[in-house]
Amino acid sequence: MVDAPCTGQSLLAKGDKAPGYFHHVTINSNANRQKRIFANSAKIVAPQGYLVYMTCTYSTAENEQVSEWLST
Repeated sequence: MVDAPCTGQSLLAKGDKAPGYFHHVTINSNANRQKRIFANSAKIVAPQGYLVYMTCTYSTAENEQVSEWLST
């Protein structure tokens, strides 16, 4: 299970201040870090095992695009 570090955009739904979380540089930096973590985690999954990936952000760059990157 990978609970990847992310921009935490979901905190906005709770009313927390999140300055800079929507900036493209921050999002891209987190997405690249997630790719490294995700790729290394995938190496240690047992044969026929599962890898669960989650974040606490709404950014497709940090969610769907990271998952798609690994599957290519």
